[in-house]
Amino acid sequence: MRFRHRNFVLLSAVMMASLPASAHDFWLSASDFTLDAPQSAALSAMIGHPEDRAYWPMISHRVVSLRSLGPDGISDLQSAISPEAMIKTVNAPLDAMGTHMVTIETTHAVSVLEAEQFNDYLDEEGLTPIKVARLQNRTQDEA
Repeated sequence: MRFRHRNFVLLSAVMMASLPASAHDFWLSASDFTLDAPQSAALSAMIGHPEDRAYWPMISHRVVSLRSLGPDGISDLQSAISPEAMIKTVNAPLDAMGTHMVTIETTHAVSVLEAEQFNDYLDEEGLTPIKVARLQNRTQDEA
């Protein structure tokens, strides 16, 4: 049996968020997770949930780092992000055959919700300990 070598691209997102109100699912998605040869992979940053996801615009000043950890070590992919444009997709060069893990680190973001929206968010995300703490502290009506 003949096996073809493929480049498996494993993607992960690194997001620093400390407030529950700003915690959204955030990940990198590739147009193709297997590549036959070293080449650029089209990557998009996504936010939300799989059923209601949206593109997160890659703006150079919001992306702290974009890196690939692959067979040749760590590669800085930051230059793939155009400093002049807000783009949906980055063509990240993956120059070696083998498994790559691509990571993104972004600047801090904050979401501010009214009390009712925040309480709905807690229900939707299953964040029961926070909801209980708000009830115990009588802060459920505060934003």
